[in-house]
Amino acid sequence: MITIGARVAFTGAVIRRTMHDPITVGMRGVVLAVDNRVARVDCGQSFPDHPTGIRWIPVANLTTLPELS
Repeated sequence: MITIGARVAFTGAVIRRTMHDPITVGMRGVVLAVDNRVARVDCGQSFPDHPTGIRWIPVANLTTLPELS
């Protein structure tokens, strides 16, 4: 389950579908909101062509990352 504040990345299935696109592979973000099956994710500089770095992404396309120590 994806929760607010979770660190996320795209799932392996998404990475395979995009043929290992470097931007997709490198996307990391923090969940700002969850609305049913989509999450608002602050991707920061992971999406260089996106003006704000904040995107709505289907929850099914995200996986959580371990906490940093």
